[in-house]
Amino acid sequence: SGARLRSVAEAAGLQLEPDGQFHYLADSGNSLYSLASADQTPFTLHNLLDKSFPALTLLFDVPRVAGGAAVFDRAITFALQLAREFDARLVDDNRRELSEAGLLKIREQLVRIYGNMDDRGIAPGSVAALRLFA
Repeated sequence: SGARLRSVAEAAGLQLEPDGQFHYLADSGNSLYSLASADQTPFTLHNLLDKSFPALTLLFDVPRVAGGAAVFDRAITFALQLAREFDARLVDDNRRELSEAGLLKIREQLVRIYGNMDDRGIAPGSVAALRLFA
């Protein structure tokens, strides 16, 4: 239910933003990751009271997030918490179930991507990265 989802999200430090998604924010106010309804229905205080959401999407915008691997770890911890809380499955964008090995592989890919960005002088989350990947 939406009420339970709101409670779990807020307890994990996410807050509902005007775009209709829950965001985990950095101290700077930038979104590190966000939680949305998979059908793109914006979360509102009203529909969180009386609506169920059968599927959710956790969004992690790779080039926009500084400290990416650590933030990814935090996002995955939250995703696993959601899956336990709602007796749900964690799946990728093709709806294939994600295993621990699959999550580790994604993390390794992120580390390589962030390394490539650093090698090219593009700091993740920097103004240059935000412009380049807009």
